[in-house]
Amino acid sequence: NLSVESESDQHLGWIEGHVIDLGESRVKPKASWKIPIIDEGFSLLPTPLWEGNRLFLLATKGFKNVETWIFAFDTDQQSELWRRQLETRRIDVVSFHDLRQFIGPTHVSKQGNVLSIDRSPGLIDRVCAFTGEHLSAVLTSIYRMEDQPLSLRVHWGELRLQSYPWRRPPALPVSIVVPASGLRISIPPGSKSILATQLSDGSILWEKPVGRGDSILGLSNLRDTFWLMDLHVPRDRNNLAVRRMNFAGKLITTDRLQLPLGTDPLPMPENLAEPAGLRPLILGEPVYSQDRLLIPSVAGIEWFQLDSGDSSRFMPWPSGSHGGSVFHWQRKGSIWGVIHRGDKSRGTQSRIERWSLQPPADKTEH
Repeated sequence: NLSVESESDQHLGWIEGHVIDLGESRVKPKASWKIPIIDEGFSLLPTPLWEGNRLFLLATKGFKNVETWIFAFDTDQQSELWRRQLETRRIDVVSFHDLRQFIGPTHVSKQGNVLSIDRSPGLIDRVCAFTGEHLSAVLTSIYRMEDQPLSLRVHWGELRLQSYPWRRPPALPVSIVVPASGLRISIPPGSKSILATQLSDGSILWEKPVGRGDSILGLSNLRDTFWLMDLHVPRDRNNLAVRRMNFAGKLITTDRLQLPLGTDPLPMPENLAEPAGLRPLILGEPVYSQDRLLIPSVAGIEWFQLDSGDSSRFMPWPSGSHGGSVFHWQRKGSIWGVIHRGDKSRGTQSRIERWSLQPPADKTEH
């Protein structure tokens, strides 16, 4: 695919999307619908917003002149509702092993009839959820590319670069909304700032500096503050830094936590051995809910209580599991799923696993 000229009609996108039916937990899921824009040369970006039967997602197209679009689909009718081009960006220097300029992190949220789009590099767009009409845009100061860690999702090579985990996991909400104050707080991917903007018109209320690995976890149980997590893990320490901020952008100095990530990784094959400092500490997306944080690390799954900073529970990966991003297979019940991304350094292939958090913990279906 990389050898095909960008202007050629034969060029296809790099990342496609499928809607998968997980309704029957004991039957292997099948892709029920493939998002059709891959055939037009689009690559889907993480992470889409799915609300009812409406699916909103971003995609890029092109090689030297990279276009960014947002699409709306009706998932019941499996049809496109509208599309809107947000930007065309000229790319002069390209590395085939670093596609951050083409496949960057994104986040879409919806407030009323307005979609707010946080995307790389350091941008916030607002569009109408019904028509795609562009309403406003915010441009922020951004980190230089050489100052940003390589994302494991977009760096393709024989071995993954594992110096850091992802800088802003798509599964984490990079924005929170405070309706009573009429504001939205977010960290656009690649931005040097955390911003509060007006829900009514998108204007900036305040701006504070953040590190290149900072992500918003979500509202605290107090409902008047929110948690930030720094995913830039130093090579000589296995800790995640977590702190709390109020709606005026002031850090709560008494809540600065260092969460240990557990034990060292399992031994690797000799022909694929990497220095211990480069092995991945986090295998999937952290999950946050009501002052509790779930971290899927190489050692297993660990739950932390953020109001105290204590580890409340630890569970090693079930026998046969490769580990990865954990999600609820069923909204009610104990059935969970794991999405594992194939890793040549571990000799694994991408797959979806289904298992239960209840004993017996050694039975894994995939």
